[in-house]
Amino acid sequence: MQYKCFIAAIVLLTIQITIQMESGSDAFGGEWSGHLGTNRDGTASENETIAARNDPVSDRTPKITWELAAGAGYAGASIAGGQVCLFDRDGGDDRVRLVSLESGKQVWETRLPANYRGGIDSDLGPRCVPTIIDDKIVIYSAAGELSVIDRKNGSIVWTRPLRKELQADDGYFGAGSTPLILDDLVVVNVGGKDSGVVAVSLADGKTAWKTGQFEASYASPIAVSVTEQPRILVPTRLKTILLNPSDGSLLSEIRFGARGPTVNAATPIAIGGDRLFMTASYGIGSLIIDKSSGKLVEVERNELVSSQYATPVYSNGFLFASDGREDGGDSSYVCIDTKQLKTIWSQPNMPIAHSILVGSKVLVVGIDGRIWALPTDAKEWAPLLSLQLPAGNYRALPALADGVLVTRTIDAGAKWRAIRLD
Repeated sequence: MQYKCFIAAIVLLTIQITIQMESGSDAFGGEWSGHLGTNRDGTASENETIAARNDPVSDRTPKITWELAAGAGYAGASIAGGQVCLFDRDGGDDRVRLVSLESGKQVWETRLPANYRGGIDSDLGPRCVPTIIDDKIVIYSAAGELSVIDRKNGSIVWTRPLRKELQADDGYFGAGSTPLILDDLVVVNVGGKDSGVVAVSLADGKTAWKTGQFEASYASPIAVSVTEQPRILVPTRLKTILLNPSDGSLLSEIRFGARGPTVNAATPIAIGGDRLFMTASYGIGSLIIDKSSGKLVEVERNELVSSQYATPVYSNGFLFASDGREDGGDSSYVCIDTKQLKTIWSQPNMPIAHSILVGSKVLVVGIDGRIWALPTDAKEWAPLLSLQLPAGNYRALPALADGVLVTRTIDAGAKWRAIRLD
């Protein structure tokens, strides 16, 4: 009898593990659940590693574990529970797919009418990374339509054409500021009339609050703690603002941005203590902010980093960043001492590159498909690893979880690709 009970328990445990793996629950440890990862700072989960192979000049082609056709758009992937959410445009539809991180096998596909008609850039697809939050997926289209999708089956929970409702214009490239999920709210830099920033209920999409005349940017809001109170930092078109999440009240603002053909696209990041770092190209440069007083106070403006859209990462007093513009022809990759505010090293003739902090290493993913791994304590550009993805433009944000890097190209014949790094 005891033997039969033991066998039954083993069978039940096997079934539970199988269900967990198929449903994408806690069977997988790593996550990259949205824009710039789970914490919006380009930092991978604690369990992620990069093997140091010490072959920095080999430019090996990594093993591609799966590959899928990609539609239009610049939205990167998000990863949670062994599943990947892919968001792109296919013909007249915005398409959301949930696939297996391990195999790329599709779990479900959902389509919504794509209403963006284009601006300066001819690409008509979404720009914002989907956010996976428990059993929901939040997407924000290039037309400024905010939607929540049921993660289990792909059904649409609710959708709202926020930009149309609130009379916001499309800007240069459509909507491109990825919404922030904060508890039961979805916070969006809409840029609407008397509704620059709007918070809606995650459950049903109803408006919770809206704040002021602030134009939309292409950088994304982040959650911060100010004097031990939860706050929302929103980099809008011309000002970065601090809001109370309970009612949207404006607590502080600081100038960052410029009129004319400019954009703010890199997301603010914390650089130790109460300081935050912001950067933009087009003559704007860098801004360091202190928030310890409860207000946003300028520490310094300089030209240490002028990033067009790539967000830096921070590790132990040092900032690693792509400096320059994709259309400028003179970009570099730099390491900055954030205490002394000086450049430690600069590697010239680099592609614009996205950065992911993985433990004591920085993964640098160039938009030309070149990938490097750097030690964070090096005093010069000294990659431990160098890889070369298939030809293409990898402008979309990469995602990393469970040793798998998910990328996508944006050119003709665009592909979603997954490669293993562990």
